[in-house]
Amino acid sequence: MKKRLQFLVQRIQALRAEHDKVAQAALQDTLQRQPLLLGLAIFSMLLGAKVNWQSIGALAPTALQGIHHASSLNLIMAVWLISAGLFLNWGRSKYCNTTALLALATSFLIFGVLRAAIDQWGSGSVNMFSLCCVFTGTLILIRPAHAIALYAGSYLLFYIAMALTQKNPVILAINQAQGFAAAALGLLLAFLLWRKHTVTTLLQQQLQASNEELQRQKQQLEILSQLDALTGLYNRREFDRLANIELVRAKREGSDTAIIMADLDFFKRINDCFGHPTGDEVIQKTAEALSQNIRASDIVARIGGEEFIILLPKTSLDEALVVAEKLRLSLQENAIQTQISQTIQMTASFGVTAMATHQQGSLNALYAAADLALYAAKNKGRNRVESQNIS
Repeated sequence: MKKRLQFLVQRIQALRAEHDKVAQAALQDTLQRQPLLLGLAIFSMLLGAKVNWQSIGALAPTALQGIHHASSLNLIMAVWLISAGLFLNWGRSKYCNTTALLALATSFLIFGVLRAAIDQWGSGSVNMFSLCCVFTGTLILIRPAHAIALYAGSYLLFYIAMALTQKNPVILAINQAQGFAAAALGLLLAFLLWRKHTVTTLLQQQLQASNEELQRQKQQLEILSQLDALTGLYNRREFDRLANIELVRAKREGSDTAIIMADLDFFKRINDCFGHPTGDEVIQKTAEALSQNIRASDIVARIGGEEFIILLPKTSLDEALVVAEKLRLSLQENAIQTQISQTIQMTASFGVTAMATHQQGSLNALYAAADLALYAAKNKGRNRVESQNIS
């Protein structure tokens, strides 16, 4: 028994959480149905009022009072529904919430009860209450818990109203049975409509979440395809793309563009003496040092094992040589502390080239000149800066 009770409580909590997920969507869906609901309701009430007024002359004097009250109630309810519709649409984001729609549904059902009570003075019909139950269950999305309370309360009022206004016991029993059937039908329609909406909305939310996750993964893949996995710097392909864009801009604006190529000295010894994990850490620390000593507009990338390249927009060859020397000293003067408490003194060789405003050349020409300069720095003893003009 205890396990069954726990299961029931858990199920209720799960349904409540499920309903919370779709509540806002239900509100928006109901707003889209609102013109149809109000249009049908107002048309029915105005038509009923017209028919009542036209039939006054053919009715017995005892029914005239009921006709007057019913017609007046129809007109009042029509004005109320028009005002409520305009209010909810005008203040859709600010005032329209579940409470407002429940109030609208409640007023609709209460109108059905009052009309049925007034009609007992004349025709004895409860059709308006039945119509209101069906309209409410079909066109207003209501949570099951709210729907049960709403229809139970409206039928209780209906039952009391019939007992007070209908003196014929046979008609009273028929009307109360018809009212119960109408409330039950309205409740069933409300349940079915809410369930359909819940299933549809949850599927849409899952689909949207899946699409968002796919989009996020796609963006991550695009970012990863542009970056070097070890250092987080640009890789060779992305550097080439950005460099070509910069060269086009430099040609259009008539500015110099420089390239610095750097290669760590004797890096193989690091891997041999301390292992590849330490070598990877040295690569990462070198990438950090290079990134911290250049401008935000400069582009730095890792293009090989221990080889880096930097593009400097709007920079002449002489200015690039100054930057390269600054980078060389930064690596030389700051020993690298590894996670295994090893202090490693690293140096690097630098090759520098630049494309002046008047020169014609490509990225490949810059690569070739910088590579020659780097080769010269290596041959002249390493830990130095060399330059090479574009041929």
